Amino acid sequence: MRFGKGGKDRLVPLPERYTDALEQHLEHVKKLHEEDLERGDGEVYVPEALERKYPRASEEWDC
Repeated sequence: MRFGKGGKDRLVPLPERYTDALEQHLEHVKKLHEEDLERGDGEVYVPEALERKYPRASEEWDC
């Protein structure tokens, strides 16, 4: 969950020189997540009410 000061999220600029490295890292981590799901792992706890509303939330990649 994200709870910024005053109940607002904050955006922080990312220098362009880090963009490629961050995208590569996220691609790598997403691949690991997909491999974990194939093995039957990779899910997280989701409260019951949220799970009813979004049945696949515990295994989705949201980035």
